[in-house]
Amino acid sequence: MKFYSILYVAAIVLFLSNCESPLELELPKAGERLVFASAFSNKDFIGVQVSVGRSVFDTSQNLNLKGGVPVQIFADGDYVEDLELVFDEELDIPVYTSSFIPAPGITYAVQADIPGQGVVKGTSSIPEPTPIDVLTLENVEILENEDRSRRLYLFSSGVVFPDIAGEENFYHLKIFQDVHTFRLEGLDTIITETRRIQVQFDPDFNINDEIASFEGGILLTDNKFDGLKLLHEYGWTLSIDGRIQSLGMMFFELRTVSREYFKYYSSFSRQFASNQSDPFLEPVILYDNIENGLGFFAGYSTVTDSIAMIP
Repeated sequence: MKFYSILYVAAIVLFLSNCESPLELELPKAGERLVFASAFSNKDFIGVQVSVGRSVFDTSQNLNLKGGVPVQIFADGDYVEDLELVFDEELDIPVYTSSFIPAPGITYAVQADIPGQGVVKGTSSIPEPTPIDVLTLENVEILENEDRSRRLYLFSSGVVFPDIAGEENFYHLKIFQDVHTFRLEGLDTIITETRRIQVQFDPDFNINDEIASFEGGILLTDNKFDGLKLLHEYGWTLSIDGRIQSLGMMFFELRTVSREYFKYYSSFSRQFASNQSDPFLEPVILYDNIENGLGFFAGYSTVTDSIAMIP
């Protein structure tokens, strides 16, 4: 069994590579391409982040993006609407959003017609969601020092879900643990704060069919369990201050993801891991599915379940 550590850091959602820059209202520089970044699901509106990326092999004309770029959405080849532009001041990136929540089984396309560059387009769909059948929590061991200032939990958790036979399926399993901070008032325990911590998988254990995601969780293919219902089990260590902290629920989010989602996130995650371990390694080639541009447009469906942790 592989053992991983839960890190007390927020996952950084990195949609764009280091060679990209936030979109300005007017960018007359030569050799730049429009970049789409969107992972969309059946639980929310489609959101597409827009920026500009540069390639040394790009000889396109200058982009004049003053006033924004009209971005359209299509469903199974039919025009649906122009996405609404909302400028995210915190990210300093324009975000285009839909007025509808997308559904599984429909092929969506996002596109923009850029003068001198042509139609920039990305296509993907949302797979049908995969139910979670069983969650497990086993082999629990608790170690602590005398004053309980450090309480260490060692345990294994797992998830069972069915896989559809005869087709290639992709998944992203994300796991979160609630940690409560409390104070005692007489005989009462008052919870003053709850933090939901995402489990970080160790990329040193990466194999072709299991890849630690840069934004947390693990990316899976069904190459080894096509059509089967298997227990995916992982071992953990978790340390808290037992005097003022306790454990809450553990949440499992199972994303059934498109091929585009898996290929982009796995390539980015491998690049992210290699940069962390040795910045001089040859970079991993990033997957992208944007015609005449850069980036990714990728669908996924999601289901969530939880299991009670020990006190």
